[in-house]
Order: sequence, then structure tokens, then C-alpha cells
Amino acid sequence: MFNSSLCDCNVKLLFAAYFYTMPLFSIIIPTRNRALLLEQCIASVIAQSCPDFELIIINDGSEDETKQVVGSFNDIRIKYFYQTHKERSTARNLGLENVSGEYICFIDDDDYILPHHLSSFKNTITDKNYNREILRVGYKYNSGNKIGPIYSKINNKNPVQFALKKMCGLWTLCIPTIYCKNIRFPEEFPHWQDTYYILRLLSKHPFRQLNEVSYVYRIHEHMGSLLVQNKEQLKTRAYINVAAILDFKKQHFHEISDKVNKEVFDFLAAEKFAMYAVMAKQNGFKKLSKELMGKSRSNYFSISLWRYYLRYYL
Repeated sequence: MFNSSLCDCNVKLLFAAYFYTMPLFSIIIPTRNRALLLEQCIASVIAQSCPDFELIIINDGSEDETKQVVGSFNDIRIKYFYQTHKERSTARNLGLENVSGEYICFIDDDDYILPHHLSSFKNTITDKNYNREILRVGYKYNSGNKIGPIYSKINNKNPVQFALKKMCGLWTLCIPTIYCKNIRFPEEFPHWQDTYYILRLLSKHPFRQLNEVSYVYRIHEHMGSLLVQNKEQLKTRAYINVAAILDFKKQHFHEISDKVNKEVFDFLAAEKFAMYAVMAKQNGFKKLSKELMGKSRSNYFSISLWRYYLRYYL
């Protein structure tokens, strides 16, 4: 009896063998202690309708079954690297140093992609009107029908402003590898480092939003942005986020000075402090909450932050 699924699998493996040394896409996944979620993430990459990729997995000092999970996928397109725990910026930089594809995509280890994710990019790249833009797809949440923000010229002045004010998501992008040659993630900042990197890219290169939604952003109880271990961890995270924002303002604002005003960074710093002040209050850290809200208001007071003020004072 003819087994069509087996045939399709063999065809994909043949394509994989051919493209292994010259892939169109390099996909980078940094991971730490999320073996079960990572398994679905990897499976979603292997299931892509476009087989022309290499998958680079950076194990950032995991203490679970991550290595075994990666090893369970018998696919020559997978490259596995291990480093002692140094956070995502260092892991992503290690991935960048080992890519061989023409285009780079990132995926977070607790998310996954739909089967047409790479095909959406490839269809645009192979079109005669493609002009080496950084491409972006939309993303949706894993529960419900909510879709993340979509860039449009009508609602946004430019891609830089969009990335500063909305969750652009590094993982929604397809970036020509040549654009990443001289830009690395700031390893001193384990938080806000993705926006930092995106801004540097968008300051120099053209951008295009695609009319596709192919990335699934998973909300779960163990995700880093929601996990509060203790007061000191929350305080450290707040100050590191703001430090990264102000560092970009100091080091790289000149790269985007024609696209946004400098005070937007003071607003962002105030917003981060206000957000963490609310989180501190919700977790019973009253003194820290007062400290962070004070920092927020001293950086920049804006009526646009009324949601945080309301949740803080009520």
C-alpha cells in the first residue's frame, strides 16, 4: 500500500540533505530549562512546509532534559551548542556566530511557529519586488483569537516608533544575515535586549510587514516576564530594564534621531518603573512598589501611564 505521509517525509529529508550546507534560513533558538516546551517548538520547525533551513539551538546551561530532547530529533539540519548559563543575549550571539543561512529568524523556546511560517518569508524573498527588507509576520496568542499588533504606515510614523511603543517581537522577523554581521545583542543586559537589537537593525535597514500570522506566542505560568521569585529579583529586573533603555539612549540615539524624539526613552523608563511598581504591589512588596513608582514619576510623568497610576493607587 502506498504511504503518502512517508513519501512526503522522505522528500523533506532529501531537501534537508541538499540544503544543509547552504540553507536559505538560519533559525536560532536560545533555551534554558524548558525541555517540554522546547520539544513542541522544535517539532513546529521540523514541520515547516519550507525545508530550506538550519536550526541552531543554544542550550544556556539547562539543568533539565534539554539535551536529550534535542537529541531525540534525528535531523541533520539541527545544530546544538551548549554554554554555561550566561543569559539570552550571549546565547543569541553564539547562534549568530554559527549561522550559514542567507536569512536569520529567531524563536523563543516556549513558543512555536505554524507550518507556513518560513514559506511566508520565502514567497516574499523570491518575489521580483523584494528589496532586501527586514520582513515581519504577525503573531497570535496560544489561547483565544487575540492577534498582536501589526505595523501599518497609517497608524505608525515609522518602524522604529512601532518597535518602541508596541511589542514588535524579535521572533516575528526575518533578517538578511548580512545586516546582522556587525550588530550583536548587548550581553550586559539580560532584559530589553531584544528591543535594543531590533532598534539598531531598523535604524539602518528597510522594513516590510507581511499580511500573515504564523508565530504563536505562548502565555504560561512559568514565563520569565510573569515569574516573580522574590523582592530582589523583581527589583533587579526593573532596574536592568531601565538601564538598557537609558543605555540605548546614550549610546545609539544618534542612529534613530531622525525617526523619534529623545524623550521617548524617558517615557519608556518611566513606564517600566511604573509597570514593576504595580507588580511589586501585587506581590506584597509595598516598600519596593513605592520606590519604583517614585523612580517612574521622577523620570517622566505622563497621563499616558494612567493605567499604572490607577492600579498603583487603588
